Amino acid sequence: MAGAFLQVLLDDLTFFIQGELGLVFGFEKEFKKLSSMFSMIQAVLEDAQEKQLKYKAIKNWLQKLNVAAYEVDDILDDCKTEAARFKQAVLRHYHPRTITFCYKVGKRMKEMMEKLDAIAEERRNFHLDERIIERQAARRQTGFVLTEPKVNGRDKEEDEIVKILINNASDSEEVPVLPILGMGGLGKTTLAQMVFNDQRVTEHFNLKIWVCVSDDFDEKRLIKAIVESIEGKSLGDMDLAPLQKKLQELLNGKRYFLVLDDVWNEDQEKWDNLRAVLKIGASGASILITTRLEKIGSIMGTLQLYQLSNLSQEDCWLLFKQRAFGHQTETSPKLMEIGKEIVKKCGGVPLAAKTLGGLLCLKREESEWEHVRDSEIWNLPQDENSVLPALRLSYHHLPLDLRQCFAYCAVFPKGTKIEKEYLIALWMAHSFLLSKGNMELEDVGNEVWNELYLRSFFQEIEVKSGKTYFKMHDLIHDLATSMFSASASSRSIRQINVKDDEDMMFIVTDYKDMMSIGFSEVVSSYSPSLFKRFVSLRVLNLSNSEFEQLSSSVGDLVNLRYFDLSGNKICSLPKRLCRLQNLQTLDLHNCQSLSCLPKQISKLGSLRNLVFDHCPLTAMPPRIGLLTCLKTLSYFLVGERKGYQLGELRNLNLRGAISITHLERVKNDMEAKEANLSAKANLHSLSMSWDGPH
Repeated sequence: MAGAFLQVLLDDLTFFIQGELGLVFGFEKEFKKLSSMFSMIQAVLEDAQEKQLKYKAIKNWLQKLNVAAYEVDDILDDCKTEAARFKQAVLRHYHPRTITFCYKVGKRMKEMMEKLDAIAEERRNFHLDERIIERQAARRQTGFVLTEPKVNGRDKEEDEIVKILINNASDSEEVPVLPILGMGGLGKTTLAQMVFNDQRVTEHFNLKIWVCVSDDFDEKRLIKAIVESIEGKSLGDMDLAPLQKKLQELLNGKRYFLVLDDVWNEDQEKWDNLRAVLKIGASGASILITTRLEKIGSIMGTLQLYQLSNLSQEDCWLLFKQRAFGHQTETSPKLMEIGKEIVKKCGGVPLAAKTLGGLLCLKREESEWEHVRDSEIWNLPQDENSVLPALRLSYHHLPLDLRQCFAYCAVFPKGTKIEKEYLIALWMAHSFLLSKGNMELEDVGNEVWNELYLRSFFQEIEVKSGKTYFKMHDLIHDLATSMFSASASSRSIRQINVKDDEDMMFIVTDYKDMMSIGFSEVVSSYSPSLFKRFVSLRVLNLSNSEFEQLSSSVGDLVNLRYFDLSGNKICSLPKRLCRLQNLQTLDLHNCQSLSCLPKQISKLGSLRNLVFDHCPLTAMPPRIGLLTCLKTLSYFLVGERKGYQLGELRNLNLRGAISITHLERVKNDMEAKEANLSAKANLHSLSMSWDGPH
């Protein structure tokens, strides 16, 4: 995953050299040497990425390089932070603090140079080819989203399943369960969606429910998901018993149709517990499941399982052609010929054909298509659990910056509905996105996301309240997991369950170089001061953890970029939070006891997203207008004094949605115009309110 990140490092080093910050701290010689070494290594990265599949030594070398690159980035972040303090405090070069900092960083820099010298020397053993890696031009317009191609070759199967559900199922005394069985990538979910949306099904059943199961067959989670699907809204945390009662009330007397997609559970007892709750439906209710495992058909199914066959070569070709050529009326006969040879290698698996079609849609040279057709990846040993060769090919033909962005998606559990804007913010936090001229990084991230969608890595797109959500096919997720696990980042970026101090101490001891931590348990019982040990932390998710107070030691997390404190019980934030010069996102939404923000928050010069809707703030912090990088500001409470007035919004290039309250405090038209709202073209939602007469 080091490819695009090295370019980010090179850009930072150039900034340090040109900005003479190296001279300030006495590291100019080291910065220049680092830049030279990374440039040499970057030249062979493309070849190394391809050869790591066959040679474990190269794979290990890439992992060491990835670790070293992040260590250098930590050093540069420390230098940026100290430079900001140096500027704000007007310190002298001979100030004791500056001398101590230079000594400590100088020692780290020396150790780092020795490590990189060894890495650079080791690369000579692999005889890697140097290639010129050009920055990718803008690939697609920011708003581009591809329309899903028409599904071919499954009309017969759709009709058969609909008839089974409507005709045979109504004769059953208990709720019948029909399993669709097939290998990964055959289109089980797509077929289930076709059945779900079939007009005959809509007319026959008076309630339709869809739930993605994946690996976690937990009764409470599934019942909650079914209830949320029926009611169309999220539920808070509830115990199992009231959830069961609520579901039975919703299903009572209803001829419902429930789809349980991607089932892996082989525990008979877990299924029996769920089925007992689902029995209450009216006669004619039906359940459809999709699975890769034949055993599940016998555990869950009451009807004979439906075996899904491979797609015919003709239909596979039509699917590939839709992706690769789009609506082009004239196509190269030679490319058509090569394309049909590639489709043969897909073995009737629709996902393989669709993904390779997406890969080749931007390639028009015969040699590029032949390279895919003749790749050694087709010949790598395969077993039933390995990633499809077609998917590996699609990954290895991605530009380097897209590869690491895609592999990072493995941190989300299978079946997760992912918010695009949230993912882009995480990519930014880990420095995966390359700057392009005057483009904002959010727009670069949007381009990367669209490009991955175009290549069929993302699916099931849903736009709601101005935000885009998507999912990944489970085989695509397997591919991301495979690529992510092969990188050194897999150790330092992960979701951790923490329940008490003992768990926390284990993490501090074994994972002190962690760059990203998320908690899925309530963790208010331990001391947050332990976080000061995580010097490399970039992403910290403490949402809904029931914190009432945040330790001031959070100010020691100088590399932190993304901080989610939403849904906590905190009343205020420590002043030292404002030392986080690299912080890009601060999410405080739904902190219903938070009445104020630190007055020094305007010192967070890198802040791009400040989210605090559903917080009872009584006033804004002063001089918000100094946060010139700010893109998301969910709320602005107008004040009367200078530094709190509406004009603070003037120079902010905001996007998304903003709510402005207490507009009665605006004294005149001139003051209102100071906000320059008419120039904020990237805002899609603006809410304004007055309190009292106006």
